[in-house]
Amino acid sequence: MSLLIVDRILAVSFSILCALLIVAGHDMRGGAGVMPVSIAVLGLITSLILIVQKKPSVADEEIPHPINWRRFLLWCALSVIAIAAIQDIGSFIAIPSFLFFSFYLLGKIEVKKSILISLIFTAFIYFTFVQLLEVPLPNGILSDWLDI
Repeated sequence: MSLLIVDRILAVSFSILCALLIVAGHDMRGGAGVMPVSIAVLGLITSLILIVQKKPSVADEEIPHPINWRRFLLWCALSVIAIAAIQDIGSFIAIPSFLFFSFYLLGKIEVKKSILISLIFTAFIYFTFVQLLEVPLPNGILSDWLDI
């Protein structure tokens, strides 16, 4: 099966998912559905563009590379450890640790860049969820220090 066909199958599936999200977002109380509906509309537009695309993607011309199972399984293990530890050690230790090890070990990004990206992304999560949306995240061992 060509990658163009796979792209179209995934695009149709994603279109259906976005349409369901739009319907669900309209049923939400107050302004709670604005963000999900907005994201779903953008996703639906993107999916429809992929569906009607006539020329094959660049990926169709590439030779597929074999999956590096060792790296994949290592990333899965890191994910499971982060998810299992998030309640005890807290989001703001588990997330940057997971990101750092993913970037450094699997992405082969140098230490300083891995730390910087991990901290910036964690700060983004903190300000978006805790400050802007007021969604509490597990603080773990930082509960007394963060006082959220």
